[in-house]
Amino acid sequence: MIPLWSSVELNTTDERLLADLESMRVRSGAAPLDQRVADLKKRVLELLEEELVNEAYEITRQSLPDARIFVQPLITWRSIHSTPNATANATLRFLTELLASNQRPLHGQVLLSGEFLKFKGSVAFLWT
Repeated sequence: MIPLWSSVELNTTDERLLADLESMRVRSGAAPLDQRVADLKKRVLELLEEELVNEAYEITRQSLPDARIFVQPLITWRSIHSTPNATANATLRFLTELLASNQRPLHGQVLLSGEFLKFKGSVAFLWT
C-alpha cells in the first residue's frame, strides 16, 4: 500500500498542510521509489546493527510515506521479531476513530481466507 501522489487529497483549508502535501509530491518525484526505499533501508539497517532502534524509527518517520511503508515493518521485525503490538494498536486506533463518528475516512487492510466471496489474500479498504 503506497500513496498514489496524483490522487492524494486533503480535506482542509489549512494552506500549510496543503503546501506540505505538495512538497511531498515534489520530493517523491526527485528519485525513483525503489531507490528511495533502498537508501532508507540501508540507513535503517546500519542503525539497527548499532541497536539504535529509536533512531531507526525516527529516520523512517521523517521519510516520505511511500518509502516508509516498505521499511518500517523491517524495524519492528528486526527489533522484536513480531508485530503483535502494532497489529493490536492499529486495530484499537481504527475502532476508536470509527466509534468517534468524526466523519474522517479510514483505511485498513485485512487478510481473508475465503470468508468474503471466497477471496483469499490481502484486501485494502476505505471506510467513509
